[in-house]
Amino acid sequence: PDLRVLDMRPQREYLRGHLPNALHLPRQETDDLQANREGLPMPINKAESLFRDLGIDHNTKVVIYGNDEDFFGARLFYVLEFFGHTQLQLLDGGIRQWLHERRGLTQETPPVLAKRFIAQPNPSFLATTQLIQEHLRDPAWVVIDCRDEKRYRGSDQRVIRPGHIPRAINLDAERLFAYGGPRIFKSEAELLRLFAESGI
Repeated sequence: PDLRVLDMRPQREYLRGHLPNALHLPRQETDDLQANREGLPMPINKAESLFRDLGIDHNTKVVIYGNDEDFFGARLFYVLEFFGHTQLQLLDGGIRQWLHERRGLTQETPPVLAKRFIAQPNPSFLATTQLIQEHLRDPAWVVIDCRDEKRYRGSDQRVIRPGHIPRAINLDAERLFAYGGPRIFKSEAELLRLFAESGI
């Protein structure tokens, strides 16, 4: 099958052992501050070059993983989806769940055949401050603040500007995960109930 597995952990961890056929992708490669200001997660030409060299085209199924305590895999999922790639999966629980299930690792780096990745940006994936301000009183729109409650309430003084966007709903991202063991997502039924209870 046309499959590409991407490891978003630090390189030293990748070199110590990774999933079979996984390639390492440095997390900083998927972000660009100037592009963010222009409404893009990263420059279009850089995205096309990066994913081409990773052997990805729009027929490639991409599985992304990292450590279970970071969100860099989710960031890459968003970037690829923003640029029009639809065959995407996150490895639930990351490498820790993989090891918890007693699955093996390798230190071999797989060969890569470059492919043609054509970026198809979807600006609707990004919400600008202007867009949010225009819909603050629209009941059909929901702004979700996924930080912890202290930061949402403004009681955490470590943040530069305490508080949250007006009318934003607080749903701490940690609540999406099951308790105990590697961090895996709660079941679909549990997540739907959580979203409903949160007003989403």
